[in-house]
Amino acid sequence: MSLEGRRIAVAGAGGLLGPHVVRALAEQGAVVLAGDVREEALDAVRDVAAEAHVMDLSSEEGAQAWAQACGEVHGLLHLVGGWRGGTPLHETSAEDLAWLEAALFRTVVHATRAFAPALRAAGPRGRGGGVDADLRRRAEGDRRHRQRRRRAGAHRRSRARELHARR
Repeated sequence: MSLEGRRIAVAGAGGLLGPHVVRALAEQGAVVLAGDVREEALDAVRDVAAEAHVMDLSSEEGAQAWAQACGEVHGLLHLVGGWRGGTPLHETSAEDLAWLEAALFRTVVHATRAFAPALRAAGPRGRGGGVDADLRRRAEGDRRHRQRRRRAGAHRRSRARELHARR
């Protein structure tokens, strides 16, 4: 599959994995629309991304604003994530749990909802995706992280089936 000229939005473009993905997509001819919640994180991809947007997918409004700024899109890659851990679930603060919920689940929901019209409009070329870690290799104390990643992954797969069924 050729990526030449395809407009691909990459959420979390300034994270640990993001710059590598942005560069690989650009090298294959994609027009990369990089997005990250941190302005300084985008510095790692400004030289190869066609556009770099500061955005916040933790709200529906933020996701909609980014989708509108991107315009026509053929693909969405969700690389937003993070991890706060090291303590057992029963000792984890409510603040950390809320942060994980927003970072690992809500951002997926908001992004897929916001970009769904553009991906549908792209027809068979429209794609969405994300990255799930090898969850089996995580330590036992990472259970809540694994659960949220699985839930986010299940949501992405469900939305992908829905997008393809409506074409």
